[in-house]
Amino acid sequence: FYIFNQSVMQLDNLIEKFQKKDSVAFETLYNMYAENICGVINVIVKDTERSQEICQDVFVKIWEKSDQYDTSKGRFFTWILNIARNAAIDEVRSKTHKNQKKNLPVDSLVGIFENGEDLNGRMDTIGLQSLLKGLKEKCILLIDMLYFKGYTQKEAVMTCELAREAGLGNIVKVEVIGDEKTLFPDNEATLEASKLLIKEGFHVLPYCTDDVVLCKKLEDIGCTAVMPLAAPIGSGLGIRNPYNIKLILEAVKIPVIIDAGVGTASDASRAMELGVSGILMNTAIAGAKDPLKMALAMKMAVECGLMAYESGRIPKKLYASASSPLDGLVEL
Repeated sequence: FYIFNQSVMQLDNLIEKFQKKDSVAFETLYNMYAENICGVINVIVKDTERSQEICQDVFVKIWEKSDQYDTSKGRFFTWILNIARNAAIDEVRSKTHKNQKKNLPVDSLVGIFENGEDLNGRMDTIGLQSLLKGLKEKCILLIDMLYFKGYTQKEAVMTCELAREAGLGNIVKVEVIGDEKTLFPDNEATLEASKLLIKEGFHVLPYCTDDVVLCKKLEDIGCTAVMPLAAPIGSGLGIRNPYNIKLILEAVKIPVIIDAGVGTASDASRAMELGVSGILMNTAIAGAKDPLKMALAMKMAVECGLMAYESGRIPKKLYASASSPLDGLVEL
């Protein structure tokens, strides 16, 4: 029924039907991706029979959550792959599996890649080993941990240490996602992970909610900056709670960087007018119809917002006040 050389339009239509609970479309997508997804799960779980069971669960999950897939946030295959990887990691971390957990050798890694230039091509599965040749040993181990293993906060520190040894520096952005749907951070885990990294000599920049108390705690443990969200990642909703951002700016002395929620240039300008040190953005530019023009607009908005903040705005008043002097007017 399906052919691998489908056009992009055909694939988009197939996904659209799937999101409308079309069982035929679902079966087609299952036939296209199930083998590859099961292979990824098996690389992590190392149990063929259990991997097949988890794969079935993954496709049941994507059927139930079909409405949550957003084309603007990534490709369909990548969406399924992330769900499958998380399910496999949950299995490895489960009580029944934990005692059998072993390190996964790099030689057994299998990479599954989409052809980004031509979606008409097959979903090829290729060995990652050939791509790793020529890399430093620590770089290979870093890739192994980042892409094929779930790891705890302490293991994350080890990963950062490997990255530092590989020449990637000692500035680390900590992003511990606590909720898959909203991508809100896990505040408690963020605080703990930041403590561990700071203890090992890293300069930590944690992604966090606009929680004044949390930001103060992050400063107290030694974070280089705090990066509160202005709105959910990729939402483009702008600065939802400017008052909390102002309170954070008053509470901490370290730089405050807006990390998520900016949708357009006016959002960037407003953020800078609040007095933040900078803005981290991706979707607002990458997802724009003209990314280069939007990038220029963001640059100009940041500069304008900073100049306005440094200039000092006039205070807001309930009533009008004359802007021209009354002295010297002719009395009639």
